[in-house]
Amino acid sequence: MLACCCQADSETALAVPELVTSTPAVPKSGVKAAEPEPDVAEAPAPSTPGQMERTAWGSFTMTLQYTAGQKLGLSLDFSDEKYCIVRGVAPEGLAAAWNQTCAQDQVIREWHRLKAVNGQQGSCQELLREMQSAIQSRGEFELSFEAPVKISVNIKKESDDLGMALVAKKSFVGINGVTGGGAIQAHNNSAPDRTVGPSSRIVEVNGSPAAGEVMLKTMLEEKDFSLTILNWST
Repeated sequence: MLACCCQADSETALAVPELVTSTPAVPKSGVKAAEPEPDVAEAPAPSTPGQMERTAWGSFTMTLQYTAGQKLGLSLDFSDEKYCIVRGVAPEGLAAAWNQTCAQDQVIREWHRLKAVNGQQGSCQELLREMQSAIQSRGEFELSFEAPVKISVNIKKESDDLGMALVAKKSFVGINGVTGGGAIQAHNNSAPDRTVGPSSRIVEVNGSPAAGEVMLKTMLEEKDFSLTILNWST
C-alpha cells in the first residue's frame, strides 16, 4: 500500500519560545490535499563560534557562548519531529561566521541534522527546550550536528506498490514509513548496507532535484527509476 500526503514547505521563522507542531498524520491511501507544513524555526544564537570536535558518522560538536540579541543564523526544518534538519544558513550570524573560517569538511550545510544539545538527544521540541534552559541558566551550550549519508536506489516496480508511506514537501519527499512488501522492501532485503527506512528523505528522482510533488508523480507513474536518498543515524 502506498500512502502519500502532499504538503508545501513553510519558511516562516518562529520565536524560540514557540514550539513547532508535529507533522499531520499520513493517510493510509490516496493523496491528501495540501496543508501547511510545520514552520521552520530560527534557533537561538550564541555569541562566538567555539571549539569543534570531530566524531563518528561525519558529526561534530560546537561549544558556544550565548549573548542576548545575537542569532545563530540557521533555519531548521521540523517537519519530521524526530529529525531536526538544517535547511539554510543565513548570510549573517554565527553559523555563517563559522563557515567562513572552518575547514571544508566542517562547514554546516543544508541537510545536516541537529542531533543533540549539550549531549542530550531527543525530539525537535526537546532540543529547543534544552537550548533555552542552557541559555537561561548559564549562557553556554553545545550543538552537535550530523551529516547525512547519501545513497542511490534503483527501483523496478512489478506493481503499483512501492511499500512506503510518503509525504511530498516543497523540495523533497519524506518517507514516513516502510509498510512492508513492494519495491522498497525488495531493495532493503538485497542491500542491508543501504536500507531505506522511516525519516529517510528522497531529494532526487532520476538524478534530478525537483519539487516534491513532481518527484512523487514520477515515482507513481514510472515503472523504472532511480532515487537519491538521504539517511541519518538512528
